[in-house]
Amino acid sequence: MKKDVVFVFLIIVLASSFVSASYSCVNNTDILEDQIEIDIGERRVANGIGIGLIYADEIVAFNKIRADILVDAKKVLLSNVTPSEEVELISKDYTVSIINISGTLVEIKVDSGSNDVNKGETETINGIYVFLIDVQGDFSGVWSMEILIGTKKVSLDSTTNPKEIVVIDNIDYALELFSASDDDANIIVKKCASGNIIETVDSVPQIDPLINDTNSTDNKDIINNTENNNNNNNNNNNNIGGENTEDSLECTIGEIQAGSYCNLNKTFAVQKENNLACEENYECISNVCEQEICIGRGYLIEIIIGISLGIMGFIVIWLLFGKSKLKEKITLEPIVLKKEKDPSIV
Repeated sequence: MKKDVVFVFLIIVLASSFVSASYSCVNNTDILEDQIEIDIGERRVANGIGIGLIYADEIVAFNKIRADILVDAKKVLLSNVTPSEEVELISKDYTVSIINISGTLVEIKVDSGSNDVNKGETETINGIYVFLIDVQGDFSGVWSMEILIGTKKVSLDSTTNPKEIVVIDNIDYALELFSASDDDANIIVKKCASGNIIETVDSVPQIDPLINDTNSTDNKDIINNTENNNNNNNNNNNNIGGENTEDSLECTIGEIQAGSYCNLNKTFAVQKENNLACEENYECISNVCEQEICIGRGYLIEIIIGISLGIMGFIVIWLLFGKSKLKEKITLEPIVLKKEKDPSIV
């Protein structure tokens, strides 16, 4: 049984490691990295920016995690003694106050705007996000509450949006979801020592989308080789006497340079965007031509991940239920032989 658990764990790890990304600074300065673990309703500082966690979730069966965070965030404590507070964010200063409390519903005012916010929910008030963590008491008597406010809200998801770059006061912050549970999340915050930060996607191993279309590929190769031979013969005829002609400067078919590719005419053409017709991988800016259509690498990776998760789910179900059912089928009930009484014996 231990071997089965280890095998499932390895599949989960492999299924979650298809996509990786790194960052660089446009002016080649150093990247500053900070990592924080934060509970829901709490706020911590990473790389000089306040991060507040308002939601976290983990779906173990599908190896999926999610976290909703407020960026440029502050935690505010209000009560009947201090019903308002001046909050200083990086982007701007705000005055937060309470207008009314009705059970778990609170009317919160930010500068000149106000809105009703339920406990555990987030609303926008006067252009900023307000998350009501908790509220206690009655507005006519003693009461207290905790709220998180932030300039921007970012939803990070391990399958669709594991990382995102946000700009606060002209500074780029790269946010990455490292891990999460139902109660907390681990967030990585990166920024450049100076200048803007850009994402650099690591190369993905080339997968030939025409692997199942052998005949089509062979026919294309024959056509290409025939045209190459014809072009070479023409070049030889034009180069009698050893003189260099314009044809001698032609490119090599399939060659890629600065967003352009060398076509069958041995001239450079601009690589095609996604969803445009194609015949060869090098014609596409993504270098992936699937069923004569240019597709992005992200779509191909999603297909691979989907197939892997499907296989993983099947194996988990089999390990949990298949073996027990099989054992039930092969287990034979003991056969009891009844000895009949001899009628001659009295």
